[in-house]
Amino acid sequence: MQIKFNHIQDLADARYAASTMADFMGFAIDGPYAIELGKIQEIIGWCSGPKLCMEASSETSITKIKALCDVLPVEALECSYDQVQEWYSLLPSNLEWIISDLPPSYAGPWLAAPKKLETFDPQTAQNLAADSFISLDCQAETQVGLKNYDPWNDFFDALENLI
Repeated sequence: MQIKFNHIQDLADARYAASTMADFMGFAIDGPYAIELGKIQEIIGWCSGPKLCMEASSETSITKIKALCDVLPVEALECSYDQVQEWYSLLPSNLEWIISDLPPSYAGPWLAAPKKLETFDPQTAQNLAADSFISLDCQAETQVGLKNYDPWNDFFDALENLI
């Protein structure tokens, strides 16, 4: 099973992702979940384990992706099928590609986007196949220092019990 945490918002999210042995921690490049480059650098400076994945939107430019790859240790890029067709030869060859809208007939090296989990409970954990690729959305703190990770804790406890 592979796990990706989407649009990491702070160090607590990144540390949580690392503690679950997640495969990827994603940072939004554009849009409402994007955080400043300096904050991303600070977070990844304190956290290791999951691969750094940048999450492109339809507004993301190749120029911005290249600039991020120059200053961050980007290991994966999540983008649309059209974007990967355009960008593949322009970016580092060691990137893993996670495609948000991969055609069902595709057979190749790129990963289909993970199944986004909306509920985090023991039943959801039991229903997942061992070869699943799942993702969880991170949210900004409701108050400084206040996040409720209890649903994720219950889900990962149940997942661990299945192994």
